[in-house]
Order: sequence, then structure tokens, then C-alpha cells
Amino acid sequence: MPKILMRFDNPKNSYGSNNYQLVSLNYLLYEAVELDGVSNGFIEVINTKNEVLEIISDRRGQYLAIYDREVEKHVSTSEITTLICDFFDY
Repeated sequence: MPKILMRFDNPKNSYGSNNYQLVSLNYLLYEAVELDGVSNGFIEVINTKNEVLEIISDRRGQYLAIYDREVEKHVSTSEITTLICDFFDY
């Protein structure tokens, strides 16, 4: 099982954390689905290589994934799970 450190904010459901917390892949995927279309929300995760992935979703059905604060990739709701699993080599 991959080591996943996550901090996030979801104003829609009032969930979030200021500090990184160790979470399961299932919980991360759950929060990614909950983030769909939530402006001003984000998820930020760190993998075992200390790489950072930030996920935001200002419009329903669309996500923006930002790798190490530099490389951006637009993905759909159906692609976000695969993107996250690939980031953690899962």
C-alpha cells in the first residue's frame, strides 16, 4: 500500500486539513470525487518520492492536476482515479 500524505480543503462539505495527514488511497479517491466542481477547493498529496500533486476542480466534470507546482494536466472525472493511482504507482 502506498504512503499518501494529503492536505485538502473542500468548502462544499466543510472538510479539510491544514496539515498533511497520512490517508488511504480509498479516502483520497473519495475526496477527489467530492471535490468535483468545487471552486476554491483543493487536494494536495505527496508520494514516497516527495513529489507533489495538487488537484483542483472549478467546473463539474473537469479537474486540473498540477505536478510539482509546474506541469499542469487537464483531466475529466473519469480520468482522475487513474491519474491518482499512477501518481502513487498503485
